[in-house]
Amino acid sequence: MSTKSNKAGNKSFFLISFLPALAYWYLEANYSLQTALIGGVILALIEMALEWIFTRHIHTISKFNFFLIAVLGGLSYFASDGIWFKLQPFFTGVIMGGYLLYRNLIDKSVMYEIVEIMNP
Repeated sequence: MSTKSNKAGNKSFFLISFLPALAYWYLEANYSLQTALIGGVILALIEMALEWIFTRHIHTISKFNFFLIAVLGGLSYFASDGIWFKLQPFFTGVIMGGYLLYRNLIDKSVMYEIVEIMNP
């Protein structure tokens, strides 16, 4: 597979890496927490497996989404309250903000790296 088509494949899988979380939200709104947790985790695993099969790479965001679905969904299930998963945007923001702040403090700007990746 050429580098150009491999990058296109990576971008395609990057865009679908949010589907497991969306599926969890849908299932949690319409079915039980247990169904939502099982469906979200299975879909996240399928997404990561397909990403590995087709690109030989699993995006960090895919792993992060799987982790959030498993942990926050699990907390929601054991607490019998869906609020934990609904706090996902908060946890994502805190983690991403912390990461960006850390990178800024060690003088390795994420924005500079993104520009380098996008314009080789």
